[in-house]
Amino acid sequence: MVLDSHWATTVEFVVTAQERRAGLFTSEEPPRGITRMPYDYPGDPELARNEYRRVLSDGTTVEPPRR
Repeated sequence: MVLDSHWATTVEFVVTAQERRAGLFTSEEPPRGITRMPYDYPGDPELARNEYRRVLSDGTTVEPPRR
């Protein structure tokens, strides 16, 4: 599970459900110097779907899991 307050979204929470999540991270906020930092993490689609259902039951605004 990755929590990040620096990735801009139009909703409060986003849940993704890929088997693997990889890319390049760049932060436009301090600390400066985080540019195109590679990341590659295994995912857990079942955990993502379970968390999505849990936060919905709490009344939280959340985007549905995406693959």
